[in-house]
Amino acid sequence: ATLAARITSAEAPVTVVDGTLQLTESALRDCRSTATVLVTEPVDFDAFRQRLGKPERVLAALGHLFALFDIGTTIFGVDRTGAYGDTYTAAVNLFSEPSVHPVRQLARFALWQHSLDETSTLPLHSCLVMGP
Repeated sequence: ATLAARITSAEAPVTVVDGTLQLTESALRDCRSTATVLVTEPVDFDAFRQRLGKPERVLAALGHLFALFDIGTTIFGVDRTGAYGDTYTAAVNLFSEPSVHPVRQLARFALWQHSLDETSTLPLHSCLVMGP
């Protein structure tokens, strides 16, 4: 499947995102004027690194995954803030125009990240952080 088709089929409805995060309308209103940051990293990077063996293969796998994430940032309207070692960060309301629903926006992006075929061999965990 093409990446665009994979993204479209993986988009979570707002009700799923809100239910997963247990968001209330007041929480959504409170985060509109603050930056919301998503941090995503592998669950057990050392095991993954050992399984792949050569450092070149590890870097290539991470490079491929992060390139997919970069494409997703454009589609989901979030800003890539960096990739540090095995950690990828994205944000809303930090560099771009303020979003009406920054938590929903980043949560959908995170759910999409976790739904990629590539993450079946490299499980991820993500953390959403909000603040001024």
